[in-house]
Amino acid sequence: MFSRFFFLSVLTISVAFVFDGAKAGAVNPDEQNAEQQVAPDSKDEAGTAAEEKAEDENAPAAQMRAAIKGLVENLKPEEMQHFSSIYSNYNMVNTVKTVRRDVTDAIKACGDNNPDMKVGLDSRFEIWGAAVEPVIKESDANINNMVFAQDYAKKEEFKNIFNLIDQTRDYTASKFEKVPVTTPEACNFLLGNMDETQSSMLSLLRAGLVSYPQSTSSPKENP
Repeated sequence: MFSRFFFLSVLTISVAFVFDGAKAGAVNPDEQNAEQQVAPDSKDEAGTAAEEKAEDENAPAAQMRAAIKGLVENLKPEEMQHFSSIYSNYNMVNTVKTVRRDVTDAIKACGDNNPDMKVGLDSRFEIWGAAVEPVIKESDANINNMVFAQDYAKKEEFKNIFNLIDQTRDYTASKFEKVPVTTPEACNFLLGNMDETQSSMLSLLRAGLVSYPQSTSSPKENP
């Protein structure tokens, strides 16, 4: 887990530099605490009250936690491990997609405002995308396979949780306006860090692909 968030920190720093007043590529606190969310609650009363207050302000997060609790409360340890892996990987892949979107927006803005840099930016971004896109697709397929392979929950339950995760992320993102900074210095910084962000994203995605076997049991159709 530490290595994943180290890579996310690298991505955040590399991309946030070219945004004004934006938490570009920021990780939703709900995502950073994936294991804590699906593990038994050990918060004190004050912590629980604070969490409930926050949930009142963020209905998707409250609904997400309720859906997760309903799914995991009767799981066996190996099933809990499997679910945690699916949940963690789904958050990770979609965080990478958020960074990809931010980089795409920053590259376009830099090219539009610095015509002399556009060819170099577009050329490097094309290479960047060609390296990252196939691994994102592979990671998505891996998550789908893990959902298909399990028999402790209906696929509709996972679909609902994934949807609530996305709604929670969108809700958090809506609080921040992302405005690309298009000075030559910022755009050169972005271009100079394309190697680093590409490597970090690929490492993060590949870590997810090998973090847990697709299933510890044979695939079954859910009732």
